[in-house]
Amino acid sequence: MNISLQPSIVGYVDKVVSEEGYSTRSEFIRSLIRDHKERQLLNEIEVSREEIKRTGGVKVSSLKDLR
Repeated sequence: MNISLQPSIVGYVDKVVSEEGYSTRSEFIRSLIRDHKERQLLNEIEVSREEIKRTGGVKVSSLKDLR
């Protein structure tokens, strides 16, 4: 995958890579993607928790109960 960035953003990425000890720009971008995926998962968990609180949830004693 290739991406095009404005020179000012490239400069920012290079600064972060240097200051925060990333080996490469790619390593930094991969880190951003992992962080984004983690935030999405945490948000989904929070939404589920709120739904369980709102509805009282479903208690099951076995996976068979989910059928």
